[in-house]
Amino acid sequence: MKIKMKLRYKILLFFVIDIAVTLLIPFLSVKLIPSDAGMAVCMLLFFLVYPILSVLLGIFTSRDMKHLWWMPLFGALSFPLLFSLAMGGMVEELYAYSIIYIFLGYAMAGLLLIIKRIML
Repeated sequence: MKIKMKLRYKILLFFVIDIAVTLLIPFLSVKLIPSDAGMAVCMLLFFLVYPILSVLLGIFTSRDMKHLWWMPLFGALSFPLLFSLAMGGMVEELYAYSIIYIFLGYAMAGLLLIIKRIML
């Protein structure tokens, strides 16, 4: 299975963005922002940033579903682990959010594949 070099750079960029958004932003919000505002930042992450990241992942995945089918799954499953690492303890409720993010990523990829089939 050969993956083009340009695609490898995009995958590497995905890993960097995923780690930055899922690990660094919550870690910095815990350390630098007061507790009440930190909770607001976490809510913005849960309900705005991570869903947008999942949708963008679905859009990127739909371009080459044969090689990139795993990206929405990896992005959503790495979320509870990295977020818990940033917060300093495991939170089991994050798996429910992770399932929603998996659904968003694959739903967007599927929707775009259907639209591409209709347009052809």
